[in-house]
Amino acid sequence: MCVNASFSFVQKDITQETESALDFSSAYDDYIDSVSEQILKGEEVKLQTISGGLVLVDSITQKNNIKIKHVNGTRYYTVSKNRLGKLAKAFPDLNQLTNINDQFRSEIGGSNSSAYWAVLNAVNQRSAQYINKTQARIKPDKEYSYNDKKRIIETLKNDDFKKENPKQYVLVIDEINRGNVSQVFGEIITLMEDDKRLGAEEALKAILPYSKENFGVPCNLHIIGTMNTADRSVEALDTALRRRFAFINLQPEPDKLTITDDGINLAEMLSVINNRLSILKDADHTIGHAWLWNVKNIEQLKGVFRVNILPLLKEYFYNDYEKLGLVLGDSFFEPHVQVNGNVFADFSGGNGLAMQYDQSWQFQLKPAEELTISDFNTLTPLTNRTLPDEEQ
Repeated sequence: MCVNASFSFVQKDITQETESALDFSSAYDDYIDSVSEQILKGEEVKLQTISGGLVLVDSITQKNNIKIKHVNGTRYYTVSKNRLGKLAKAFPDLNQLTNINDQFRSEIGGSNSSAYWAVLNAVNQRSAQYINKTQARIKPDKEYSYNDKKRIIETLKNDDFKKENPKQYVLVIDEINRGNVSQVFGEIITLMEDDKRLGAEEALKAILPYSKENFGVPCNLHIIGTMNTADRSVEALDTALRRRFAFINLQPEPDKLTITDDGINLAEMLSVINNRLSILKDADHTIGHAWLWNVKNIEQLKGVFRVNILPLLKEYFYNDYEKLGLVLGDSFFEPHVQVNGNVFADFSGGNGLAMQYDQSWQFQLKPAEELTISDFNTLTPLTNRTLPDEEQ
């Protein structure tokens, strides 16, 4: 669970199940916008029921749910987007339904089946392109918003854990140490324990404060939290969180790096830097290999040093250029400039203070753009260096 560098999770294979959830959500939101516009214009929104009758859309709630009533009726029914999404997933073809009361109840429990069927049918008719046409819309590099992720989770099957070989789900929480555990998890911190999960003998549920729904953590949900061990907040990590997670320390893996087209051995360079950092600081302040993962030439390497590595090292050794020099060496610094005490103003109360700086040296890092292959090669063991053509 502890990592020495920041990693981002990228979903490479988008499942049809995931796209279906997003497709319905997009179709529903589009339908809500259309209905809201009609209501603002004072128009009556009528929906056909499975029996051929009509129901009216009364209003849209603050949570984007739909309030329905029968024509000339006085009783209102709320059609929930969340529950409607479960029905859309379970019954993509409404023509195949034989008993909507029993079939809908098996998915979402007690409800007005006629109202739910009417709304779902209207959404399908208006936005048929969102339903059952997901494969053509798959975009592996799509970036999901928070609401997209929330919709996907809400549509997952809640009873998978009851099967003999349940489908496994993974929830990744990045920088988990930066959150207030008691506020983020609440009572769920107890439900995460192995013997309190759904499917266990001592399974527990909690009532969510906003939705008022019963909630439990299934046994087939795996929660992975990432953090950077260099962060000071790790030291004060909530003990309740420590008891419920197994901590796995992930060290940098320089052997996964290659030699650049310019002959710079990235693996050796990172190993040398990290060895020096582990002595001057500690192992938690070593640099991960992720920054150098896709570096192919010196120009890209300069960019990584300019944006990532040099600022990090300057933060590690704030205003301590002697230690910074022990990590990088003379090749990364401008020529030393000795301070001349004569530069200071005359001050009768100085008592010769200015003379104390006559032996001081000013240190300044080279701009990353001016670094050369030879400069970077000073960070690799001499036996493994590859000299540029002009030096061979």
